[in-house]
Amino acid sequence: MFGLLFTLSGSILLAVMVAAREEYAIKELTATIVPTKGKVHPRVLEILKETYLFRMGLLYIILGTTLQVLGFDVSVDSINIFIKLTLFIVGTFTLLWVGKKVSFYCAEKNVSTFPPYNPDIKRPKIGEIFLDNDE
Repeated sequence: MFGLLFTLSGSILLAVMVAAREEYAIKELTATIVPTKGKVHPRVLEILKETYLFRMGLLYIILGTTLQVLGFDVSVDSINIFIKLTLFIVGTFTLLWVGKKVSFYCAEKNVSTFPPYNPDIKRPKIGEIFLDNDE
């Protein structure tokens, strides 16, 4: 049950990132945002949240598969089907909640480590623009 629980939760975390995107979110992701000199790019936090959700989903799937391969499981054969289903649903939602909280915490913690945009260090490529807030 644990292996399946982790595998399902990881799959849901990965699916939420892609399958649950609305048209507005897709348009927002493809919008052009001009970086400002001396400031962190505004989309860094969103990208980090998505990256950590992806990592958490993969971790859950790897953990679930490992538990299934090793045969680590709790016998739930003698439990009523409704109690078993309730435990499975509550366990899945708990893992999803924990995965989201941990992912967002890691993203918010690491966004401060990103250096501000500096075109003097990394020259803009042809066609790229940036705003210089010194003017």
